Amino acid sequence: EALNLEASVWDAFAGLPLPGHLDRTHLWETIRPYFDAQSAESFLDRRVGLLSGGEKQRLNILRSLLLGTDLVVLDEPLNGLDFENVRKVLALLQEKQRQGTAFLLISHNEEIFDRFVPKERVYYLAGR
Repeated sequence: EALNLEASVWDAFAGLPLPGHLDRTHLWETIRPYFDAQSAESFLDRRVGLLSGGEKQRLNILRSLLLGTDLVVLDEPLNGLDFENVRKVLALLQEKQRQGTAFLLISHNEEIFDRFVPKERVYYLAGR
């Protein structure tokens, strides 16, 4: 678990080493499409430990993408997500890929590779 379960959602983002200033309004507009919360206050002030597994998964992915790095490593990024959120996360990753972000994806779920990675760039690890 990469998140501090005692921190608020806002604190999980505010503690990132971001190049610019992060304000609550901008953060809420960025993450709102990925959560069912009705208002910024009710969600940003929630304790991370009270989020569902899927919400924590989306929170981690969004935190990684907000950093704006050239390469993002995702290990099982679809775990804990329902069908609708799988669709949203895949669309977000595809958009970031079009913008130039490179991804190293690790997953047992081949759906992510079928929809996101050209077949010639999929590698399988096999035990002996």
